[in-house]
Amino acid sequence: MPTYRTQRTTRLVLPELSYQVTGVLFEVHNALGRFASERQYASAIASTLTSANLAFQREVEVRLESPLGSFRGNRVDFVICGVLVLELKAKTALEPKDYAQTKRYITALKCPLGILVNFRARLLQPRRILNPQFVDSNALVDS
Repeated sequence: MPTYRTQRTTRLVLPELSYQVTGVLFEVHNALGRFASERQYASAIASTLTSANLAFQREVEVRLESPLGSFRGNRVDFVICGVLVLELKAKTALEPKDYAQTKRYITALKCPLGILVNFRARLLQPRRILNPQFVDSNALVDS
């Protein structure tokens, strides 16, 4: 029977930055455990990002545009290096609306990548959410 080899190339969006941010998330989760508040996680993440010399903005207001007008009032937890949205949750389980919220944020802020993380889950599993409108290939790297 012939064997077929396929060349598999994985293209990741912001691989090094997302690796650093994921490391920060695990460091904070290991330090605080599962049952801290979202605000406590955010403060610890801000401190750890500062120690890691990663530029970030916290509690960034997101303006959503629609045919009915422009709406304010949504705030993203972190925008890291101007290109990565970090959305924190501390709840029993993530819901589809959490993914949709993160997707809205990355689209409105024109960021190529969002990371959604739930610190209350038994296992920390940061979720990468890609911006479907992002076309800048400079953020894509072959690995």
